[in-house]
Amino acid sequence: MLQIIITLIFIVLVAIIISCKKLKSPKRRSEEIGFYLKAGKVSRILKVLERIDFWLKSYFNLRLVPLRRKKMIKVCKKSFEETKDIFGDAPNTLKAVKLFTKDIEKEEFSLFGVIFAKQISYTNIEFRKRLANFFRQNPDAVHIKVEKCISILGFPRAGTTLLFNLFAVDQDSRALKYWEISNFGDFTQLPPNEQESRSNNHIRHSQTVTKFNKINQIAPGLFEEFTKSHYTSPTEYEEELLILMQSFVLQLFLVGCPRFRQWFSEPNKSEAYIYLKRYLQYLEFGWKPKSHWVFKAPTHLVFLQDAMKTLPNAKFVVPHRHPNVVIPSICKLFSSLFAILYRDRCFDTRKIGPFVSNLLGSAIQQLIDVNKTPLKSKFYHLSYDDLVKNPIPTMKNLYQKLELHYSDDIEKRILDYLKENPQGKHGRAEYKIEDYGITNDEIEQQFKEYIDIYINKKLY
Repeated sequence: MLQIIITLIFIVLVAIIISCKKLKSPKRRSEEIGFYLKAGKVSRILKVLERIDFWLKSYFNLRLVPLRRKKMIKVCKKSFEETKDIFGDAPNTLKAVKLFTKDIEKEEFSLFGVIFAKQISYTNIEFRKRLANFFRQNPDAVHIKVEKCISILGFPRAGTTLLFNLFAVDQDSRALKYWEISNFGDFTQLPPNEQESRSNNHIRHSQTVTKFNKINQIAPGLFEEFTKSHYTSPTEYEEELLILMQSFVLQLFLVGCPRFRQWFSEPNKSEAYIYLKRYLQYLEFGWKPKSHWVFKAPTHLVFLQDAMKTLPNAKFVVPHRHPNVVIPSICKLFSSLFAILYRDRCFDTRKIGPFVSNLLGSAIQQLIDVNKTPLKSKFYHLSYDDLVKNPIPTMKNLYQKLELHYSDDIEKRILDYLKENPQGKHGRAEYKIEDYGITNDEIEQQFKEYIDIYINKKLY
């Protein structure tokens, strides 16, 4: 009997796969087909499952792994209510969940994209509960002040990652590691201490490595392409965007989620920044750097007032690079993600350029405006070209301006890092701005004031 059942299941699966081969992506005009993303590299098993999912969605409007949106919203609402004693009320975050899950249901996300979104959402809720429990068991931790810190802002792809890593070599500082802040590993009730953090000898690190390897087996195209633009690994220093994502500031999904994108563009993300503050307090409970913290998140430019309120003692360092170089590179990074998250030939890359340009335009205007106020004393600017061509003099100058102690040991570590990590070490992403629905002339026009102040005249 069991053999008969297995045989029948096998026949049904074969029939589905054969049927799926007849199903084609939406028809496109020949001159447009190149603008629609081809599916990224995935395992053979996932290819089969994607076909089955495609068949179910096309004929029955079902998914192989349903999102179960109503249940997720109910779980989130309950969690926000149970943790408001630590994080406060979270109606805006609940709104984000509703819009995000609606987009995941309505848009042409792949099976992997749905599973990934579902996993992130439920893990966010679990982390929130466990972080709240940590503060209930350690009530004094809520009074920890993250006092001295450097926060790197600026355009993504403008040297922010390089600058971040050069600051992080200072052994008197502390920067966030991927495994310490991602939700790939289980949240631990006690944060890592200094020895565990520096040596990566912690359960969360091993769990994150395991999760990385699993994703790389299932969807090798994801990290293969993404790391050409932004190298990512469990032990790399990473931006606190990963913490904000735990409050559904899911920047990586924005381009393909029109309803959620509207929410993201609205000001006031104080609920997410309260969560960020609590998470940083949790980490400092484990160990406090001798001198200062080093943070990095270009996303803070979008919510600059919230960032400045959360990090009142921060000094913000901003590298500058021409938008004509930066914007196409960011577009490529988004397209590498959506080649995995979206169905084959269903995502139009021409949506990316205007989105990125408008998002950065709004963010950079906040920087321009704040630098016309007395708060400009909190911001320190530099040129991308200076950082790349003259890293040692540039870092010395920054240390002096930031009133930090610079030493021979720091300089040696900087030189060692640069030697071990030359540009292009992890491959170079290839792209053309024409693929993303925007032109250099349009970028020049939109960022005219920024280019005049920070690129041409260097008025800083």
